[in-house]
Amino acid sequence: MLIENPEAQRKNLLDILVSQLEQFVVVVADLDGRFSSWHPGVEQLFGYDAGEYIGMPISMLFPEPDRDVGDPERELETAAATGKASDTRWLITKSGERRLVEGVSLGLRDANNALVGFGKVLRDVTERRTAEAQQRALTQALDQSTVFIRNFGGVITHWTNGCERLYGWSPSEAVGQISWELLRTSFPQKAETIEEQLLEAGFWQGELGQVKRDGSFVYVMAYWVLHANEAGEPFIICTHSDITSRVQIQGELEVVNAQLERLTLELERSNQELEEFARIASHDLSAPITSTRWLV
Repeated sequence: MLIENPEAQRKNLLDILVSQLEQFVVVVADLDGRFSSWHPGVEQLFGYDAGEYIGMPISMLFPEPDRDVGDPERELETAAATGKASDTRWLITKSGERRLVEGVSLGLRDANNALVGFGKVLRDVTERRTAEAQQRALTQALDQSTVFIRNFGGVITHWTNGCERLYGWSPSEAVGQISWELLRTSFPQKAETIEEQLLEAGFWQGELGQVKRDGSFVYVMAYWVLHANEAGEPFIICTHSDITSRVQIQGELEVVNAQLERLTLELERSNQELEEFARIASHDLSAPITSTRWLV
């Protein structure tokens, strides 16, 4: 049995390893910057099979504005001069779709240190970056909302900028405080009843009266959701919406309605008096006229 050449065996194993890489695309380009190898990931990421890919310039993957300013050539020049060129850029698939790709271009040199070609390792990060961007946007939006987190005992563990704008306390002042004591909360139900609903339904919703740092009163619509951390310890995400204006308008309407009811009663009483007066007057006018003798 013939033993395979060790060098050829190592190259064969390396080719197998490279071909099985799923998260990375590894290709080689010649000194002219044309692809001289193909990797299964090329078709998965860019849509090109080996016949469409090998022999084509690396610029085929670059957006037209980047090609126009010479980015593909500049990348190879940097790799040749320094040994490596790294970047994260948008590349174009066969169908014209943009994909955000992390890439490293390497200048490949032989035993005599002569440049013989270029290697390129690529990784698609589109979904990851999109998820990160969405997470950042969500975090920023959440931080601007009136949301705080507390444990089941009421101790505040997270306090957003939105809470600071509404209530006046900064996160460093609010975290560690018991929420209902800090805000001097007036509940529409007994605390025990609210806790029971949180445990049974996983949420509670209701209107609360609270006091700001400056002593002014605020009404909020509260929506509390019960969660548990990895250790199974419960915590509550509290989302509050300022409804002070609505409550004040509602209170003013109730005062106006009370005044209208009082005026209505007074009007009914006046109408009754007028009706009684009209009845008496009508009776007197219909009675016989008594003669009156004038004395001279």
